[in-house]
Amino acid sequence: MTTSRPGVVSAHQPSYFPWLGLLHKITSSDVYVLMDDVQLADRDYQHRNLFLGRDGIPRFLTLSISKKGLREKVIRELPLANSEWQTDHLNFLSHNYRGAPFYEQTMAAIAPVFQKPYALLIDVLIDSMLIAFDQFGIVTLMLRQSNLDYNRDSRKSDLILALVQASGASRYISGEGARGYMDLAQFKSHGVDVIFQEFSHPMYHQFTTSAAAFVAGMSSVDAMFNLGPQGCRDLLSKLE
Repeated sequence: MTTSRPGVVSAHQPSYFPWLGLLHKITSSDVYVLMDDVQLADRDYQHRNLFLGRDGIPRFLTLSISKKGLREKVIRELPLANSEWQTDHLNFLSHNYRGAPFYEQTMAAIAPVFQKPYALLIDVLIDSMLIAFDQFGIVTLMLRQSNLDYNRDSRKSDLILALVQASGASRYISGEGARGYMDLAQFKSHGVDVIFQEFSHPMYHQFTTSAAAFVAGMSSVDAMFNLGPQGCRDLLSKLE
């Protein structure tokens, strides 16, 4: 749902085929601010994500980025180191998900990410997120942080407040992890209500050869292979 003046906004760094928790936060908002003007968190899930192997063991698939000047660049400026990741990731997904209920349909949907030539990390991340949006039926408006008018010197809680104000929203939906640094009184004094996301990871049948129990926290691609577009949309709608 989108309106001329959004009621609820979320903000988060882009993620490579994001997990269900991030998709849930985005679909719970009218506008999503993609934070591309901040530095990469190397140990986070921006340029990598977890995918389930046929043995039921999660494995990281990571986008290769150039380390030169990494700490002086923001996410939108980061160049890819090579294109080898495209072949490696495609081979992993083909091998480990072949035979899944929606294998052919999902491979066709995600194939452009492994075929298109890329120079910058941000373009891969946005394309992968838009594919996830399409498969899960997410219609939330996406705005890039780098395109917004706000005080570029803002950091942490001040930065989030500045982005909320730049989006024109009156409410901000935050992940639980931000409770430790957000100045809630500051948001309230500027007429912004803060809502904390309530997310309980849903379970669904996962196609593996030996997994005895559901493995949570995987990339949304896992649900795509196992549920297909309609199943993904139904799964997300039950969480709202």
